[in-house]
Amino acid sequence: MKTAVLSRPPAGEIILTYDDYAAIPNDGKRYEIIEGDILMSPAPRPKHQKAIGNLYWVIRTYLEEHPIGEIYLSPIDVILSYTNVVQPDLLFLSEKKRHLVGERGIEGPPDLIVEVLSPTTEKTDRITKSNLYAKFGVSHYWLIDPETKQLEMFRLFRGHFRSLPPPKGKVTSDLFDGISFNLADLFR
Repeated sequence: MKTAVLSRPPAGEIILTYDDYAAIPNDGKRYEIIEGDILMSPAPRPKHQKAIGNLYWVIRTYLEEHPIGEIYLSPIDVILSYTNVVQPDLLFLSEKKRHLVGERGIEGPPDLIVEVLSPTTEKTDRITKSNLYAKFGVSHYWLIDPETKQLEMFRLFRGHFRSLPPPKGKVTSDLFDGISFNLADLFR
């Protein structure tokens, strides 16, 4: 099943908001609203879940020794604005941003958002979400490709994401001082 993007309403029509999003019945599908448009994605595949689960475990283990923030797995709402509500696969909030945790979800831009690519979401993750996350000031954006077993890391610079050198074996990040793990561990 492909990610469905319902077309933007004609001029003068209502654009979907957080209230519309919150009123969607729980039908087991994953919905997001980007710039007032609704997106629906099927449930993630096993390779997707394995990769994001392994990354969560690596960062969670690091945070137990270095309590510099909190990490969250999807499904969790990230409310960037009234017409932009997303559910990234994984996100990290530093201590400075812990105040963004609210009853509805995360209300503002996390320090790190991670998305796992799939054939149905790759274009949305690479273009639409990348632009959205940059617009709202997410400082780090990572893309995991379980098919090619790659991790792409981006850092916000002057309102746009810049690609960082791809990890070759060991993964490190200035976001997590001292973290180091084998790239292959994400895909085992």
